[in-house]
Amino acid sequence: MNKTRIQQTEIELQNQIANHISYLEFLHAHRATLESLEVKFSFFSYHIDFDQLDRPDMLRVFKAFPGKWVKSKSFDGDRIHYTLDTPISGLTVRIWNGEPPAACVIEERTEWVDVPARREKRVIRTIKCPELTSTASPS
Repeated sequence: MNKTRIQQTEIELQNQIANHISYLEFLHAHRATLESLEVKFSFFSYHIDFDQLDRPDMLRVFKAFPGKWVKSKSFDGDRIHYTLDTPISGLTVRIWNGEPPAACVIEERTEWVDVPARREKRVIRTIKCPELTSTASPS
């Protein structure tokens, strides 16, 4: 059975309300922790994101939300994403584009790419860290 536009809009709004209720529940349950961190965060699709943190702030987040953190490379190639393996109060905790640890090295190379009617210079940044693609501690 096809849903009308009104029915589809109703469902979308109900999903958005459920999302926001889960954000409020997380805030109420973890208010003291979040206030003690004194870092900016945002909510996105059942995630709480701590964006662009430096190492000292990241270490405070790791301590505030203990558990197994999974590392992955950022899209830009010079930062790291960390995701807490187990959701908390229904939300996945992430550190997005965090500063890499001192053990990591950022390599940069220049490539010339042929695009229609011209040749373009691109700088590619890659981060090399021990055990970056595997489950690892947040070091």
